[in-house]
Amino acid sequence: MATLTESPQGEVWLADRVRGTSPLANAQGLLPDSEREARRLPDLVAARLQFTADGALWATMSPHGGVARVTFDGSRAVRMERFDSPHGLTATSAVPIIADREGNLWVGTNLGLNRFRVRSVHTLAVGPSDPYRSLVWASDGRVYGYGEDLKPYDLRRPLLEGSAAQLQAAARRAPTPIWQFDWVNLARTVAGHTTLIPLPEPFTGQPLHALLFADDDQAWVCTGERGVLHYLHGQWQRETRLPEQACSSLALDANGQLLLGYADGRLRSMGATRIEPPMPTTGCWSARSPRCCTTRTCCWWPVRPGWPPASAMAASCRSTPTWPACWRASPAWLPMRTVTCGSMAVVAWSGWGAITCGGRCVPGSR
Repeated sequence: MATLTESPQGEVWLADRVRGTSPLANAQGLLPDSEREARRLPDLVAARLQFTADGALWATMSPHGGVARVTFDGSRAVRMERFDSPHGLTATSAVPIIADREGNLWVGTNLGLNRFRVRSVHTLAVGPSDPYRSLVWASDGRVYGYGEDLKPYDLRRPLLEGSAAQLQAAARRAPTPIWQFDWVNLARTVAGHTTLIPLPEPFTGQPLHALLFADDDQAWVCTGERGVLHYLHGQWQRETRLPEQACSSLALDANGQLLLGYADGRLRSMGATRIEPPMPTTGCWSARSPRCCTTRTCCWWPVRPGWPPASAMAASCRSTPTWPACWRASPAWLPMRTVTCGSMAVVAWSGWGAITCGGRCVPGSR
């Protein structure tokens, strides 16, 4: 598995679960192999990456290793700090990581939520009591935490010394809807009331392969073998114009058209009146050695067998980035980032890692 993130200086960093973490590209394009190798951090084997505004690179590790922070002197990494259970982290296995608009860095483990601020780790004293915890952005940029009961907690800093009831009460006053999900249902919290949204028959109870929250009112889901479903204004609609298998990833392009990616590398674009035929691919992949499959406009990476739903990424090589809608809509464990590679804007989920530049496609996992 690999993940992509962009530094405040505009560099794209790639984490590979085998070779560690290294810079991949900057605004001028791909970095030379010699530079990427010289700056590689082989000891930073990360599940997710996140840069903060001060230029530090944060990484979560799973199934063990906690959290790491790398600081730089210019382009050179000069220090790596580790934060694990002895330092206050709720558990040694960490995956979700989100930076909120207040400068906090939130990390989720299977035993709790953790807030990193300056040089300290704070465990959320209250919050979900079940083993499963998630983090989610709302469209206004606020971050909420929730567990299996889907009751959201408002994680704004002034509220964190309050009780669980106070954090939940603040979430009930959220100014925007809060989209949530479990493994087989969507959920939507509005004015404190959470509505569970099961998939329609014959897809009820089937796992979600891909999920996109397009805005506060609509969601797209790929499920089952052939299901591409659209939830809008409280109603499910099945997209019958797509007769093939369900997709493995979803995104919106710069024109608001739905993009559907498939595990074999194909891509469909669906507008209001027609569906573009599958774009031919030049790459291929196998379960043993995944590789990205390129089209003239996008790269798509498949969901690897056994991975969570929607753990794929898409790179849009168009001149207009599509990241705002995707950033708002991506699931909590798949934050979106936009990077620039020459004249091309690249939008990527951080579940896999690769970018395209000048027609070249660089795989993020072997």
